[in-house]
Amino acid sequence: QVARNLAEFRRALLVADPDVVSQHAERGDFSKWLRGAFRDFALARTVRALEKRIGENGDLNNGADRFRAEAVRALEERYLG
Repeated sequence: QVARNLAEFRRALLVADPDVVSQHAERGDFSKWLRGAFRDFALARTVRALEKRIGENGDLNNGADRFRAEAVRALEERYLG
């Protein structure tokens, strides 16, 4: 699934399988997309920091769930105030 805007990204992130979230986060795909497609460098930096934490303590699923929650929160704070 490809998100075409930030609302679609948020929705997709909320329902995506943890393995998919982990794979994309480990490659830095989310922050690259935010930086490249939206030129939102501040949000991309925040998300990149979250991506780097995926798999801490060897638990990718919990890492993915934590990433998902924190990335959605960062997106909402930035755009929904």
